[in-house]
Amino acid sequence: MSLLQLRTRLKTIRSLNSIFSALEVVTVVRTKRVREPYQMMERYLQPMREVLAGRVREAKTAQKVLVVITSNRGLCGSFNNLVTAKAREFLARNPDAALVFIGRFGAVRLGKMSKKVLFSVPEIVEKTSFAKVEELAAKLAGLGAEIYIAYNSYKSAVVQIPKLYRYYPVPEELTTRQNPAEFILEPEPNDVTAEMFKHYLCVRLFQVLLDSQMGELSARLMVLNGAIDTSKELTDTLFIQINKARQGAITKDLLEIVSAAEALRRDDD
Repeated sequence: MSLLQLRTRLKTIRSLNSIFSALEVVTVVRTKRVREPYQMMERYLQPMREVLAGRVREAKTAQKVLVVITSNRGLCGSFNNLVTAKAREFLARNPDAALVFIGRFGAVRLGKMSKKVLFSVPEIVEKTSFAKVEELAAKLAGLGAEIYIAYNSYKSAVVQIPKLYRYYPVPEELTTRQNPAEFILEPEPNDVTAEMFKHYLCVRLFQVLLDSQMGELSARLMVLNGAIDTSKELTDTLFIQINKARQGAITKDLLEIVSAAEALRRDDD
């Protein structure tokens, strides 16, 4: 490889390193913004869960629907592949299930696996607000279907666990208790339970989306850290190669000058 090619490659790697560093900063900022509501969700949901467990009854459903939550962007390692693999397992067992996509990656990978793609909402992955989640939860409840969600659950900065979660008509965590706990509900227990359950579905969906976002951002941060470290190693290697190539070129020029001078001296003699 010539000296010019080595310098061009070094310039390209430095440019990529700048891009990766900028993406790393953006990812860290987004992670901090998502972490606080993510940590608060469980504390908010636990009292409602204790009230609703055993009080919500199953409703009749006409079909099964799988909601697939993936990312809109790449550079997040195996994050999306884990979710799509879990979704494929579900579709293999339920070939007639309809699909709903949250995130562009799932729609690209799985859109052709089912003839029933109900709708797709990619924008909610990056711009998650409770108002948008309320609209989505109402839309899902209006389907009158048994709804499952395939997503990646955040466990740590380096581990995300793919899950298949039963969301509707009764979330799976509310079916663990047969007899409801003793609470005094006023003014009307059935009305309070119905409104609380409606709100619970919205908040639980919001929690799942935040859980997926935390996993995506953590996976992307790991990939970007690895890319930055690799680019630094490549830069160091290229510096050595450029120095060797430059020294070789200087040595070659000196040899040519010495050879020419020696030839001129012989001509003079």
